[in-house]
Amino acid sequence: MRLIAVGDLHANFPALWRILKAEGLADAALRPTEALRSGEARLVLLGDLVHPKTPADYERLTGLSPYDPQDPTHLRLAAGAQIRELFRLKAFQEGAEGHVTILLGNHDEAALKGEPILGNRYLKHLEFHPERGGKPLPEALKAWFATFPRELNLHGVHFAHVGPVPWLQEYNELFYAQSEPKTWWFRTPDYVERMGFRFGVYGHVPMKEGILLKDRFALIDQNPGLRPPLPEGGPPRRGGKAFGPSPRGLLPPAQGGERPGAPPPQGRPRRPRALRPHRGRLRQEAEDPSERPERGGLPQSAGGGGPEGPGASSRRPGRGAGPRGLPPPEGPSLHIRVAFWAP
Repeated sequence: MRLIAVGDLHANFPALWRILKAEGLADAALRPTEALRSGEARLVLLGDLVHPKTPADYERLTGLSPYDPQDPTHLRLAAGAQIRELFRLKAFQEGAEGHVTILLGNHDEAALKGEPILGNRYLKHLEFHPERGGKPLPEALKAWFATFPRELNLHGVHFAHVGPVPWLQEYNELFYAQSEPKTWWFRTPDYVERMGFRFGVYGHVPMKEGILLKDRFALIDQNPGLRPPLPEGGPPRRGGKAFGPSPRGLLPPAQGGERPGAPPPQGRPRRPRALRPHRGRLRQEAEDPSERPERGGLPQSAGGGGPEGPGASSRRPGRGAGPRGLPPPEGPSLHIRVAFWAP
């Protein structure tokens, strides 16, 4: 089975449709192809369908320049543009006959519940807040969002928005107050193996090149401060750009009798009581500027909003991720391809 995983969307629907057409999953009318409907291919979206990351992204979405995140007219236009595309994506998933999985991201849950109000160094995401002048998410889309799973396990290959452990899939006050959602991949990269997964594919954490590949996992998310988004008229690129290097080897399922995702004998990892601050310089971006909630004055994740200080480490990202070897290829296999946006 061929599987395409797409990182955080953040309302960049034109890029999504170009990728799906390039991969043979959507036809010219943006309907699922036979390859997708038959299960020959499968699509996984890693969450965060909504909330463009920067004012420039909102301008592309709405056609307004400049975009004013406090203007009710601008907010309603931003909400309406996303709502139209979300209904199109909903119809696409329904027509794919069970072969499209959309995971719940923290921005999706915030839009679903109406809290917290998320924002970044550029703006606050207010378009789905009618009390701030925006437009509410329709009930049909709320019901659809409520069906999104938080994780997917296919033959021991794990997909989630943030990371492999359960507490990284609950978007509560602790999630926004701590640094672990942004730092687990270099502090505790062995989470993937300790949870019993052979490989993991995650989003949420912006990477300098849009993707980070390690022995046991891939992180795919584009940092808008490091690269501009894909131009409207340009096709997706390959080879480390819109289609980055991917774990193209065949990933076999768990061995006979072994339940996919079952923990190894030493048990599942315990949640650390506290993360000790480290000094040094982080080689990859550990802060997503779109993750700071407005309420409560909670500290931003990644330890203070920069590559240095609490939450940063001189330890090489992903070090100690476990043995490189995978089980021998027996039985059905997955051909994984990861996608993200780049100029």
